[in-house]
Amino acid sequence: MKSVKFLSVVALAALICSCGGNKELQFSKSQVTVTYGQSTDVSLIGETEAATWTSAKPFVATVLGESGVATSIKGAHVGETVLEAKTSKLTGNVTVKVIPSINALSRPIDVTIFNKTKDQVIAEFGDPDTIATDDRWMRYMESTGFPQYVYLFDENNNITCVDVYVTVANQTALQNYLAYLSQYGETVVADNTSMKYLLVDAEIPEGASSWNDIDADNLFILQMLDTDPVATGYVFAIEYRPYDLKSEEQAAAPAKVVGLKR
Repeated sequence: MKSVKFLSVVALAALICSCGGNKELQFSKSQVTVTYGQSTDVSLIGETEAATWTSAKPFVATVLGESGVATSIKGAHVGETVLEAKTSKLTGNVTVKVIPSINALSRPIDVTIFNKTKDQVIAEFGDPDTIATDDRWMRYMESTGFPQYVYLFDENNNITCVDVYVTVANQTALQNYLAYLSQYGETVVADNTSMKYLLVDAEIPEGASSWNDIDADNLFILQMLDTDPVATGYVFAIEYRPYDLKSEEQAAAPAKVVGLKR
């Protein structure tokens, strides 16, 4: 009698396990890496019912097929997002990372650096070539002098801004940097007279008429600073930093970037 009861408990446990099994959709790729401007396919495993596919950040990656057992996702801007698939009974997520197709800098733009401190930057890149007397910024220089990477800090030694100084000898080189930055954001202001370009890493709503209409976490600037007789070209500053475009000070574009003279 005891053995019958024992078997009944085992059977019940097996039934519970079978009913409470995997409740998430399974995918052909657990994580997706796609190059900016390119697309890749993701499909469901063991499912015949069409799923509804959505991207948490369409600005980073867009879904090319909103319904089906598979979809394509296109890299719209450099960054990370989550791809969700949902059927009538199950859901599942896939992490999507969009990487640049153009790498114009030896140290790629990395907005996650704003979570780091001065000590963490030194631990990652070594001792800088220059440290300001007030410890508010430090600079790393390539062996040829450019690019120069300048990290600015607040009173708590947290990074507030990154400036990258580059030399541009011709229009083709300039366009290459513009193409590089466009992988990260959309142009808001492009002033060819002063060679100033502003990009934000967020979507620009249709009909937006002012900075206050734009929701962004970071701002990217490409600004011509000066001529460089050594490099026989122009010195440009690529600046990126967290920026609240909804603040009152954004009635106009940010002030001109102030560069460090050699």
